[in-house]
Amino acid sequence: MKMEREEIPLFVLSISHRQAPVEIRKQFSFDREQTRRFLSRMKEEPGVWGSVLVSTCNRTEVYFSGERKAVDAVQELLAGEKAADIRLLRRFFRIYQGQKAAEHLFRVTGGLDSMVLGEDEILGQIRTAYNTAREEQSADYYINALFQRALKSAKRIKTETCLSKSSVSIATLSAAQAVQFREGEKKVLLLGATGQMGSLIAKNLSGRKDIRLFAAVRRRCPAVLMENAAQIAYGERYSYIDQADIVISATASPHYTITYEACRAAVKTQKHRLFLDIAVPNDIDPDIALLEGAQLRNIDYFQEIANEHMSQKEEGLLQAERLIEKEREEAEKELIFHDFLPSLPGLMECLGDKNARQLFYLMKDYAGARELSVLLSLCRRLADAQREERETDGRDSVI
Repeated sequence: MKMEREEIPLFVLSISHRQAPVEIRKQFSFDREQTRRFLSRMKEEPGVWGSVLVSTCNRTEVYFSGERKAVDAVQELLAGEKAADIRLLRRFFRIYQGQKAAEHLFRVTGGLDSMVLGEDEILGQIRTAYNTAREEQSADYYINALFQRALKSAKRIKTETCLSKSSVSIATLSAAQAVQFREGEKKVLLLGATGQMGSLIAKNLSGRKDIRLFAAVRRRCPAVLMENAAQIAYGERYSYIDQADIVISATASPHYTITYEACRAAVKTQKHRLFLDIAVPNDIDPDIALLEGAQLRNIDYFQEIANEHMSQKEEGLLQAERLIEKEREEAEKELIFHDFLPSLPGLMECLGDKNARQLFYLMKDYAGARELSVLLSLCRRLADAQREERETDGRDSVI
């Protein structure tokens, strides 16, 4: 029998690709400045001790340590930030607390809850969100302990399991779509090459002999692009639409980067074109699909492709889940022991004159049946470990 654990004071409000379409995720997306403002307001909420806001293409999640009574207030704050009806938020958000919240954090950071199982980008996105929280001084002891352990766990998954070896990210899937669009040389217009997703797409495409890559950037950034990639001014993007075979947009813009009317006016040559919208909110006007020969695919399209890779990752998934369980357990022990430390001096003073036999009888008197079972089981394990250690030392001395 297991002794009931103390509840970890962690809560998660989550909206993700698992329960919300791209239109809803778009409504609740946050840019960097909005994130900082939200964290600042979270610090003013009664019952909130620390917080992190994660906002990616596929999820918006508020992690906070504190009291259960603060959950409703955080929901109201989140809805208010986006001028959304609280009923809409409650329809699509999931709430996790305690061990479930910690488990969710570890699974998300390790890529186990991603649209593409085992993707690498989420690790960097969680690290960025956590670092932003630290910069804003909104990360308390609980947030620090859990996020640091979750990041460590994710790095172990990446290096120690076969899940990472077979992972396929949105960036690599997007690049693969461009490469496979048709045979022969293809001209690709990429918007957002200086961002995290866009730079990964550029990395996957540049250097290929069958790809001519044009990256529309707002300012020159030589470090982002590699061989066979040309930078053009963002304002000139429509001048390259006509010659482009594939248009990929992966920016953080709150407005369309490619509109139907401007694109229609720019297109002079009729041919098949592929438009990939790898952004939340959407970058490309959905009416682009009405253009003759145009195919438009947004980020939700890649869910179907991701499903095809699931069977290849089953063993890696099992390895990752075992690793997460072990790391999460260590994090919970650290938090439980941290909360116990203030009581340690008084306990040592109280028990200082008791011998081991008296301590065991005190445990029997004060512990419940389940607690006593766990305590005595632990004592047996300690005794076995000590005996094995003595036996090992004895063999070593003989040798």
